[in-house]
Amino acid sequence: MANLIITCINRTGNQEPEQCIRYVGGIYNDHIWKHSVNDVIFHMEMTIHSYRIENGQELVDVVIANHNGCKYIKSRLDTTLPDRLLTLPECSP
Repeated sequence: MANLIITCINRTGNQEPEQCIRYVGGIYNDHIWKHSVNDVIFHMEMTIHSYRIENGQELVDVVIANHNGCKYIKSRLDTTLPDRLLTLPECSP
């Protein structure tokens, strides 16, 4: 299982927590990767990958959350909104 660090996101423009992020991305073993949120949820549920974000000097786990019956991702430290993920810059196209 790869431990992937999320360093960028692509927003949807929607304010609902389960719909505000479309893609996340980063670099792993010198390769740029970009996954849809649906793929991230699948990878986490199937224990294919784990995901984290940097919060200062520490790495924080990304977890699956549920809002109105829809799954989405956020950091372990966030409440409802994926606030820490939303502070990341936009991924390149």
